[in-house]
Amino acid sequence: MSKKFIAIGIVIIALLSAMLIYIDKTEKNLNNPKTAQTQKKAQNTEKYDTDKEQKTGNSETDNVVVGINVGDMAPDFTLEDLDGNKITLSKLKGKNVMVNFWATTCPYCKIEMPDINAFYKTHKDELEVLAVDLGESDSTIKDYIKDKGFEFKILKDTNGDVGYAYGIRFIPTTFFIDKKGIIRAVANGAMTHDEISQYYNALK
Repeated sequence: MSKKFIAIGIVIIALLSAMLIYIDKTEKNLNNPKTAQTQKKAQNTEKYDTDKEQKTGNSETDNVVVGINVGDMAPDFTLEDLDGNKITLSKLKGKNVMVNFWATTCPYCKIEMPDINAFYKTHKDELEVLAVDLGESDSTIKDYIKDKGFEFKILKDTNGDVGYAYGIRFIPTTFFIDKKGIIRAVANGAMTHDEISQYYNALK
């Protein structure tokens, strides 16, 4: 199976899962925890495998494993933006980073993107937002973002390799990564501006 078909498959599965997450969120309000600690615990225990290597509590990054759970070192990647510039996650250490997985065919991604942009505009001195599109063409992405005024970086995961590395099963999914490259919170489903702020507090 070609990488292109793998990328398309990831998007289809992600969209179907996103619909289920949205319904579950509406009924139970699972994606609006009262505190950042609750958010972190919920995302870590409910959305990802819990049998990965446990952390020792040592704050030194040398003792942190690479993975997709809260407390793991975020997997590194290099992707191109729409202008052909290569962006490498590890080179952004020293700034907080939001890695948001999305696609133009995802309605809930479209709902949250204006709030992500508004939050980024007030935090851009300390924050980078990497909106990683899964498997779509340049023209499709450009047609969608035209006249939207988004100021954050939009990257192309053409083959779906980064989405696979991050275990993406539904979109939107957003990883909140601190200045040392460690994942501090994971949000599944569309976020409001207030929810983005709550998750972002986990980086402080």
